[in-house]
Amino acid sequence: MSTKLPTYDLIGKGYNSRRAADVRILSKLVALLDQPEGAHILDVGAGTGNYTAALADLGYSMTALEPSTIMLESAVGRDSIDWYRGSAEAMPFDDDQFDAVYCTLSMHHFTDPELGLNQIRRVLKPGGRFVAFTSDPRRIPSDFWMRAYFDALFVEAEAIFPPMGQLLQRLAVVGFAGAVDEAYPVPSDNQDGFFCSAWRRPEEYLDEAFRAGISSFRLMDPQQLDSAVACLRSDLESGRWHGRHAAILEPNEFDCGHSFVVASKPPE
Repeated sequence: MSTKLPTYDLIGKGYNSRRAADVRILSKLVALLDQPEGAHILDVGAGTGNYTAALADLGYSMTALEPSTIMLESAVGRDSIDWYRGSAEAMPFDDDQFDAVYCTLSMHHFTDPELGLNQIRRVLKPGGRFVAFTSDPRRIPSDFWMRAYFDALFVEAEAIFPPMGQLLQRLAVVGFAGAVDEAYPVPSDNQDGFFCSAWRRPEEYLDEAFRAGISSFRLMDPQQLDSAVACLRSDLESGRWHGRHAAILEPNEFDCGHSFVVASKPPE
């Protein structure tokens, strides 16, 4: 299987039905961006703009960059959001244009990660802050129940997402300063339907509409995916899943490998 994630032109239809800005991710994003009301913020790989719109509603001046035509056709509209079709690797913006830049689970879609990060640094004002919500699947325990059904996707994910240390080093190489990461355990009632988001709700993964909004599932051979879903369905109906994995139902949050990464463009 290819380690390239598919374009959201393939999966964008119906995306908003299962993806939404989770208030806790939004709150963390606002805190880490650390910008005053009215600041000009760029969302790279904005998707349909769920987080872009949420930040616009908080009083920020938002610009959204998204390569997928399908996603743009479903994009949320706000007077305070300027939408652009384009990629992280070739941003149509001036140098030193934005007070802050962020990505939410989009860096792994960059076709050239180093070039994309260079572009982000270029368009940031000196002293501006970059925040990324991303993942390192290597942190997910080997006995996590999703590995029993979708292990092939975890193997693929490790080929796509760099180790966190490597990502921090890459940020330093392209000229960012003070890059750090902060682990983000996912709440059990998380509202943004990314790959491991329903870690305590296994029945969600039986729903084709839920899976359709998650790019990772496009990496799996369709027959292999059908077989994995059928096995999960059978185990849930028979009680085997609960017999093996009931302990995952106890915590209110779980470390699915997600982190917020923060770095700054050095002041002049």
